[in-house]
Amino acid sequence: MFSDLFRSICQVGVFMICAQAIVHFRPKGSYEKYLKVLVSVMILIQIFLPIGRLFSKDIQTDVTAMVREFEQKLNRSMTGVEQSVASSEKYAGIIVERQLDEMQREQPPEEGQTQEDERKVEKIQIKVGQ
Repeated sequence: MFSDLFRSICQVGVFMICAQAIVHFRPKGSYEKYLKVLVSVMILIQIFLPIGRLFSKDIQTDVTAMVREFEQKLNRSMTGVEQSVASSEKYAGIIVERQLDEMQREQPPEEGQTQEDERKVEKIQIKVGQ
């Protein structure tokens, strides 16, 4: 942290020396006030950038922690959804089997068909979701 602060102070110092040289060697005296305003704004930016970096690091760690917490909640809820889908698939299969059995009992047997033939029904699995 102190090395970043020292580096920033050095950058501002070097920039101020270069800016003063530019102001001193200006082509016309009428540009002096514009150059001084421009240099002042650039110096302020140079000073506030390190301060902004300090705050942005704190914000980044907070945002990273919030994203991790959200991912954990999302994974837990997805596990619950997968379990409920599995149980609903099971119940849907049972309901379909019962309905097929009822439909088969209600239909009269065709000619040449015996009671054993009626009981031979292919089981169908219904999957809800993926």
